[in-house]
Amino acid sequence: MKLLFIVIFCGVLIGIKGVFAAPEKEAPSTILTAVLQAKTRIDTQPVDEVPDETFNSWDYALSKSDSKTGVLGVVSLWGKGQRSLVQLVWWRQKDPEVRKSILLLYYSLTKVEADNFPDFPAYAARFEKAEAEARKGEIEEAKKLADASRDELKKAFAAK
Repeated sequence: MKLLFIVIFCGVLIGIKGVFAAPEKEAPSTILTAVLQAKTRIDTQPVDEVPDETFNSWDYALSKSDSKTGVLGVVSLWGKGQRSLVQLVWWRQKDPEVRKSILLLYYSLTKVEADNFPDFPAYAARFEKAEAEARKGEIEEAKKLADASRDELKKAFAAK
């Protein structure tokens, strides 16, 4: 009987500890982290040897090797003001992580109301059904993340 009481008492204490414990911080988004890491890397080691060139950035952005390389290319193109190339990468890139990074940059750092803001939801509808649905989901995810991380990205991409 004493053993049962001790077990129940310990269980109650553990439950109370869980109720009063500080909530865990939500882990930062992997896409946000990838974009910020790429920006930090580009600030110290540019992708292109000549500042006005975009050859390497373009190759990186369309890379099929891994998401990190693609995001690095996208961030490099974005930093050079090559918005039309970044938009073209969104069309051509098969890697959803790279596409999400593009959407995050657009929805965080540009005004959606602007006349030249790409209509990503309409563009997504042009793909086959499965890919269209996936891209629409990516757009919604990026919009939510953009609201939460706008200030951090604006600070990171501010002119130095």
